[in-house]
Amino acid sequence: MNTIKFSHPYAKLWGQNTARLIWVEVFEPGEELGEMSIHDLLEYDTKIAPGEYYELPAGDLIQLVFIGSKRIPFCTLRRYTKEKYEYYKSKIDQDFIVEVREVR
Repeated sequence: MNTIKFSHPYAKLWGQNTARLIWVEVFEPGEELGEMSIHDLLEYDTKIAPGEYYELPAGDLIQLVFIGSKRIPFCTLRRYTKEKYEYYKSKIDQDFIVEVREVR
């Protein structure tokens, strides 16, 4: 099975241990996101604990959207490369093991 790795047990994961990839999109962090600011997305995606955040890489990002084993959706942002984007696009509708490296 595919694996998606996280460095921390982010609250957005809700302790889900598997998830299905449902969407992949590339965006530039400075682009307009409609009513939601990039700040809101980064607050959701990178918050580890109160006052503690994961630092995203500079440049374009890939947003992966999953439906977890508890039916709770979550997304994650990853550094963009053409190869990585094509890899994840080919995995849409496939299941992933959600692996958390650091357990608190």
